[in-house]
Amino acid sequence: MAQETATLEYLQKNVWWWKWPDAEMKLRSVLWDKHTKEAARNYEIMRRFPKAETLRKSYLELNGHERTLIHCLWCNWPKNPYRFATERSQFDENGWTPVFQNPPVQWNLNLANNILVSEFERQIDLAREIQKIEEPPSLQGRKNRGASWLYIEILDRQKHGIGTFSDGERKMRNKGMQMAEQFFAEFDSALAKNLYALRQVSQVVPLKAKPRPKRSAVFPLVSLDDTSKILTTSEYFNFQIIDPFH
Repeated sequence: MAQETATLEYLQKNVWWWKWPDAEMKLRSVLWDKHTKEAARNYEIMRRFPKAETLRKSYLELNGHERTLIHCLWCNWPKNPYRFATERSQFDENGWTPVFQNPPVQWNLNLANNILVSEFERQIDLAREIQKIEEPPSLQGRKNRGASWLYIEILDRQKHGIGTFSDGERKMRNKGMQMAEQFFAEFDSALAKNLYALRQVSQVVPLKAKPRPKRSAVFPLVSLDDTSKILTTSEYFNFQIIDPFH
């Protein structure tokens, strides 16, 4: 943050980008739906954790590769109800219906939808029974609230001593800090895995390889100059990769 103490007006105009009228325009390269919104919200909450405060980039300032890491961590994408089985190993995979090739099956399009749906559900229930899989609970009736940014705003107000808090806001403040700690641990673990992958890649680089200019690549946030160095989370978003293959 640009200043040690901030006013509410400063936070609204310079920090809380999700309140800006042009925020979605600035994110036009992102599939900005409830899943990416939640991932962005989680990243911003994480930045409020004391050990992560040196992560200076807001979600709005991340490049595409950096956002990909965030999305992989926290986008709860819905699972596909079907897939195309292209590998023989998928044909009898547990959790999926068998691939029926012989005899070929056709559905009677002259029947009403309720008859077709009833028969489809019967076959699905039979496949679950064979594999001993219980039907997951229905999502019907559940409240589908979007990600709340209020946790972040309360944490920022607490940090800068802005206003007083109701009992409900104090509960949100405490929960928000717990969430920040949890998200930091998840991010730190993902970072460690990415750094391990970088060190594995670096082992195949020729020792006499001609130096290449810095550029962004799959792991755009870490330098391969010294792959033995373990970067802390606070350093993660401050490095650029040297891609030895381009």
